[in-house]
Amino acid sequence: MNSILFVDFDGVFHAMDSRDFEYCGNALVVSDNPDLFQWAPLLWMIIEKHPVDLVVHSSWRHLYSAEELIARFPATMQPRIVGVTEGRERHQSILNYVCMNGVQRFAVLDDSPEAFPDNWPNLILCDSQRGINDAGVLAKIRQFVAECGSR
Repeated sequence: MNSILFVDFDGVFHAMDSRDFEYCGNALVVSDNPDLFQWAPLLWMIIEKHPVDLVVHSSWRHLYSAEELIARFPATMQPRIVGVTEGRERHQSILNYVCMNGVQRFAVLDDSPEAFPDNWPNLILCDSQRGINDAGVLAKIRQFVAECGSR
């Protein structure tokens, strides 16, 4: 099995203030904004040639189906999104996914340290305004990916 990178959306693929919610009928949806997912190509450039798949653990999973979440990504990345976590608590939903799917190796991209136990070794923490568009974060992603080998 490929290594898994669990991904949050807000504060990771775009600045936290890039998204806004609105009601569409009775449903809460994310307003369209050209800045959404602006940094996703940075991740693709790093993982493209490596056996790394993505699993969504963003709170958006409570608003959208897996298909709708996957459609938000650039087309080249979509085949690498292999799942969506379930449950309320982020770190617990990730651990459940890991156990249920026999994941051997994983890391987490998130901007909410309070959602994880202190010093959680699998967490690559992002600043909510810079996301993965940060040299330190990109270096940690590259290190994780380099240890995964090549496709």
